[in-house]
Amino acid sequence: MKRLVYVFCIFILTFINQGWATDINVHISGNVIFPPCKLSIGDGFEININKISENYNNENPVAGGKIIVLNCGYYTGTPYVSIDGDSLPGAPSHILRLHRLSDEESAIGVEFYQGYPGNGGIKILLGGDPYKNKITSGFIAGSQSQPQFLLTAVIFRLADKILLPGRYVGTATMTISYL
Repeated sequence: MKRLVYVFCIFILTFINQGWATDINVHISGNVIFPPCKLSIGDGFEININKISENYNNENPVAGGKIIVLNCGYYTGTPYVSIDGDSLPGAPSHILRLHRLSDEESAIGVEFYQGYPGNGGIKILLGGDPYKNKITSGFIAGSQSQPQFLLTAVIFRLADKILLPGRYVGTATMTISYL
């Protein structure tokens, strides 16, 4: 009798396990990101271009630069720079819009460079993919974890617009990361 009970139990357990046994595919996905470098400049910085004349043209560019000390906790791989801001309407898409404090229309903008444009500097494209501007120029000194980066801003003028007097400003967000 005990054998019959054991056989019956084994038969039942086998039947129940077959009903519960199901193969399930598990897919796991995600993104691994490395923290961006911290800029050792507090909450922001200003590149002062000083004064430009009302008949400014792009053939004789006016530029201003800023040396930025970075604090990079993760600095293995390739460094990239990203600048996000509003493009100047009517200009190439990599030109940051500057506007007078009194109105929103503008005739000028800024194009950014890694390093100095006349000395092998590379244009920094505005917005989009943070990993499209590989840093190949602009590091000037410092250690791997605390490099110094030269950011240069060059004034760009739309030829068909009148340049009005006044103070012009523009705001952008810069990120430097390693991949």
